[in-house]
Amino acid sequence: MVFFCCDGCGETLKKNQVDGHAAKCRDCYAVSCVDCSVSFPGDDYRTHTSCISEAERYEKTVYKGARKLDQHGNQTQPQKYKKLTPQEAWNQTIITAAESAPPSLKSYMDQLCVHENVPRKEKQFRNFTVNSLRLKGAEGERVKDEIWKLLVKVRDDLKKEREEEEARRKTQSNSLAKNVSSDEADKQETTPKVTSVSESSDNESA
Repeated sequence: MVFFCCDGCGETLKKNQVDGHAAKCRDCYAVSCVDCSVSFPGDDYRTHTSCISEAERYEKTVYKGARKLDQHGNQTQPQKYKKLTPQEAWNQTIITAAESAPPSLKSYMDQLCVHENVPRKEKQFRNFTVNSLRLKGAEGERVKDEIWKLLVKVRDDLKKEREEEEARRKTQSNSLAKNVSSDEADKQETTPKVTSVSESSDNESA
Protein backbone atom coordinates (compact mmCIF):
# COMPACT_ATOMS: atom_id res chain seq x y z
CA MET A 1 0.00 0.00 0.00
CA VAL A 2 1.27 3.47 -0.90
CA PHE A 3 1.47 6.04 1.92
CA PHE A 4 1.78 9.79 1.51
CA CYS A 5 3.04 12.63 3.66
CA CYS A 6 1.37 16.06 3.63
CA ASP A 7 3.90 18.62 2.37
CA GLY A 8 2.19 21.25 4.49
CA CYS A 9 1.91 19.74 7.98
CA GLY A 10 3.85 16.49 7.63
CA GLU A 11 1.02 14.13 8.58
CA THR A 12 1.28 10.59 7.16
CA LEU A 13 -1.77 9.49 5.21
CA LYS A 14 -3.16 6.45 3.47
CA LYS A 15 -4.15 7.05 -0.13
CA ASN A 16 -7.88 7.09 0.68
CA GLN A 17 -7.28 9.70 3.40
CA VAL A 18 -5.61 12.34 1.24
CA ASP A 19 -8.77 14.04 -0.05
CA GLY A 20 -10.28 14.34 3.41
CA HIS A 21 -7.05 15.73 4.83
CA ALA A 22 -6.65 18.24 1.99
CA ALA A 23 -10.12 19.59 2.74
CA LYS A 24 -9.12 20.31 6.35
CA CYS A 25 -5.44 21.26 6.06
CA ARG A 26 -4.94 24.76 4.65
CA ASP A 27 -1.24 24.10 4.01
CA CYS A 28 -1.81 20.91 2.03
CA TYR A 29 -0.74 22.08 -1.43
CA ALA A 30 0.85 18.69 -2.26
CA VAL A 31 1.62 15.27 -0.80
CA SER A 32 4.82 13.23 -1.10
CA CYS A 33 5.18 9.46 -1.36
CA VAL A 34 6.75 8.09 1.82
CA ASP A 35 8.82 5.52 -0.10
CA CYS A 36 10.14 7.37 -3.16
CA SER A 37 9.78 10.99 -1.88
CA VAL A 38 8.17 12.19 -5.14
CA SER A 39 5.86 15.16 -4.53
CA PHE A 40 2.37 15.20 -6.09
CA PRO A 41 0.53 18.55 -6.25
CA GLY A 42 -3.27 18.64 -6.42
CA ASP A 43 -4.83 15.33 -7.47
CA ASP A 44 -1.71 13.95 -9.17
CA TYR A 45 -1.23 11.45 -6.33
CA ARG A 46 -4.14 9.40 -7.71
CA THR A 47 -1.97 8.11 -10.56
CA HIS A 48 0.76 6.89 -8.17
CA THR A 49 -0.17 3.22 -7.82
CA SER A 50 3.21 1.49 -7.49
CA CYS A 51 6.52 2.40 -5.95
CA ILE A 52 9.72 0.69 -4.88
CA SER A 53 9.74 -3.08 -4.53
CA GLU A 54 9.60 -4.90 -1.20
CA ALA A 55 13.21 -6.02 -1.73
CA GLU A 56 14.36 -2.44 -2.23
CA ARG A 57 12.37 -1.23 0.76
CA TYR A 58 13.60 -3.78 3.30
CA GLU A 59 17.03 -4.62 1.84
CA LYS A 60 18.29 -1.13 1.03
CA THR A 61 21.94 -1.90 1.80
CA VAL A 62 22.14 -4.99 -0.40
CA TYR A 63 19.56 -4.29 -3.09
CA LYS A 64 21.26 -3.96 -6.47
CA GLY A 65 18.31 -3.55 -8.82
CA ALA A 66 17.93 -0.38 -10.87
CA ARG A 67 14.99 1.87 -10.03
CA LYS A 68 13.55 4.45 -12.40
CA LEU A 69 10.37 6.49 -11.98
CA ASP A 70 8.11 7.71 -14.74
CA GLN A 71 6.46 11.14 -14.94
CA HIS A 72 3.83 10.07 -12.38
CA GLY A 73 6.43 8.82 -9.91
CA ASN A 74 5.57 5.18 -10.58
CA GLN A 75 8.38 2.67 -10.81
CA THR A 76 9.11 1.82 -14.41
CA GLN A 77 9.47 -1.82 -15.32
CA PRO A 78 13.01 -3.21 -15.62
CA GLN A 79 14.31 -4.77 -18.81
CA LYS A 80 12.66 -8.06 -17.93
CA TYR A 81 8.90 -8.00 -18.46
CA LYS A 82 6.92 -8.23 -15.25
CA LYS A 83 3.37 -9.52 -15.41
CA LEU A 84 0.79 -7.55 -13.43
CA THR A 85 -1.19 -9.23 -10.67
CA PRO A 86 -4.98 -9.34 -11.25
CA GLN A 87 -5.55 -6.55 -8.72
CA GLU A 88 -2.78 -4.37 -10.19
CA ALA A 89 -4.30 -4.81 -13.64
CA TRP A 90 -7.74 -3.90 -12.25
CA ASN A 91 -6.38 -0.78 -10.53
CA GLN A 92 -4.82 0.25 -13.83
CA THR A 93 -8.17 -0.33 -15.51
CA ILE A 94 -9.90 2.01 -13.04
CA ILE A 95 -7.30 4.76 -13.56
CA THR A 96 -7.54 4.48 -17.35
CA ALA A 97 -11.34 4.48 -17.20
CA ALA A 98 -11.30 7.60 -15.02
CA GLU A 99 -9.27 9.43 -17.63
CA SER A 100 -11.84 8.73 -20.35
CA ALA A 101 -14.98 8.80 -18.20
CA PRO A 102 -17.88 11.06 -19.28
CA PRO A 103 -18.61 14.09 -17.07
CA SER A 104 -21.55 12.32 -15.41
CA LEU A 105 -19.21 9.60 -14.07
CA LYS A 106 -15.98 11.55 -13.65
CA SER A 107 -16.37 12.33 -9.93
CA TYR A 108 -17.27 8.72 -9.10
CA MET A 109 -14.32 7.35 -11.06
CA ASP A 110 -11.93 9.78 -9.37
CA GLN A 111 -13.13 8.50 -6.00
CA LEU A 112 -12.57 4.89 -7.08
CA CYS A 113 -8.97 5.72 -8.07
CA VAL A 114 -8.20 6.48 -4.43
CA HIS A 115 -8.96 2.90 -3.36
CA GLU A 116 -6.54 0.04 -4.01
CA ASN A 117 -8.89 -2.78 -3.05
CA VAL A 118 -11.82 -2.24 -5.42
CA PRO A 119 -13.49 -5.64 -6.06
CA ARG A 120 -13.07 -7.17 -9.52
CA LYS A 121 -16.36 -9.13 -9.46
CA GLU A 122 -19.57 -7.31 -10.36
CA LYS A 123 -21.63 -8.35 -7.32
CA GLN A 124 -18.92 -7.41 -4.83
CA PHE A 125 -18.21 -4.23 -6.80
CA ARG A 126 -21.85 -3.11 -6.54
CA ASN A 127 -21.83 -3.70 -2.79
CA PHE A 128 -18.55 -1.81 -2.50
CA THR A 129 -19.94 1.28 -4.26
CA VAL A 130 -22.88 1.50 -1.86
CA ASN A 131 -20.52 2.47 0.96
CA SER A 132 -17.61 4.04 -0.92
CA LEU A 133 -19.62 6.10 -3.44
CA ARG A 134 -22.94 6.32 -1.57
CA LEU A 135 -24.80 4.90 -4.57
CA LYS A 136 -28.24 3.88 -3.36
CA GLY A 137 -31.73 3.64 -4.75
CA ALA A 138 -32.81 3.56 -8.39
CA GLU A 139 -30.47 6.39 -9.40
CA GLY A 140 -27.58 4.66 -7.67
CA GLU A 141 -28.28 1.43 -9.55
CA ARG A 142 -28.25 3.31 -12.84
CA VAL A 143 -24.88 4.88 -12.06
CA LYS A 144 -23.50 1.50 -10.99
CA ASP A 145 -24.56 0.04 -14.34
CA GLU A 146 -22.83 2.80 -16.28
CA ILE A 147 -19.64 2.58 -14.21
CA TRP A 148 -19.45 -1.21 -14.55
CA LYS A 149 -20.02 -1.09 -18.31
CA LEU A 150 -17.24 1.49 -18.65
CA LEU A 151 -14.84 -0.59 -16.56
CA VAL A 152 -15.59 -3.79 -18.48
CA LYS A 153 -14.98 -2.03 -21.81
CA VAL A 154 -11.69 -0.51 -20.67
CA ARG A 155 -10.62 -3.79 -19.06
CA ASP A 156 -11.21 -5.71 -22.29
CA ASP A 157 -9.38 -3.06 -24.33
CA LEU A 158 -6.37 -3.11 -22.00
CA LYS A 159 -6.33 -6.91 -21.95
CA LYS A 160 -6.26 -6.95 -25.73
CA GLU A 161 -3.41 -4.42 -25.77
CA ARG A 162 -1.40 -6.49 -23.27
CA GLU A 163 -1.95 -9.67 -25.28
CA GLU A 164 -0.84 -7.93 -28.47
CA GLU A 165 2.21 -6.51 -26.71
CA GLU A 166 3.11 -9.93 -25.32
CA ALA A 167 2.71 -11.47 -28.79
CA ARG A 168 5.00 -8.78 -30.27
CA ARG A 169 7.53 -9.40 -27.52
CA LYS A 170 7.56 -13.14 -28.19
CA THR A 171 7.89 -12.56 -31.93
CA GLN A 172 10.84 -10.21 -31.40
CA SER A 173 12.44 -12.69 -29.00
CA ASN A 174 12.05 -15.58 -31.45
CA SER A 175 13.36 -13.45 -34.31
CA LEU A 176 16.39 -12.44 -32.27
CA ALA A 177 17.09 -16.06 -31.34
CA LYS A 178 16.89 -17.11 -35.01
CA ASN A 179 19.27 -14.31 -36.03
CA VAL A 180 21.78 -15.34 -33.36
CA SER A 181 21.58 -18.99 -34.47
CA SER A 182 21.99 -17.96 -38.11
CA ASP A 183 25.03 -15.83 -37.31
CA GLU A 184 26.65 -18.67 -35.40
CA ALA A 185 26.01 -21.05 -38.29
CA ASP A 186 27.54 -18.59 -40.77
CA LYS A 187 30.63 -18.24 -38.59
CA GLN A 188 31.07 -21.98 -38.43
CA GLU A 189 30.79 -22.29 -42.23
CA THR A 190 33.27 -19.48 -42.93
CA THR A 191 35.83 -20.57 -40.34
CA PRO A 192 38.63 -22.45 -42.15
CA LYS A 193 39.48 -25.88 -40.90
CA VAL A 194 42.83 -25.97 -39.08
CA THR A 195 44.89 -29.06 -39.87
CA SER A 196 46.75 -30.37 -36.89
CA VAL A 197 50.47 -31.24 -37.04
CA SER A 198 49.79 -34.95 -36.55
CA GLU A 199 47.25 -35.01 -39.38
CA SER A 200 49.73 -33.24 -41.68
CA SER A 201 52.48 -35.78 -40.85
CA ASP A 202 50.17 -38.70 -41.52
CA ASN A 203 49.20 -37.28 -44.92
CA GLU A 204 52.86 -36.80 -45.93
CA SER A 205 53.75 -40.36 -44.89
CA ALA A 206 50.92 -41.76 -46.98
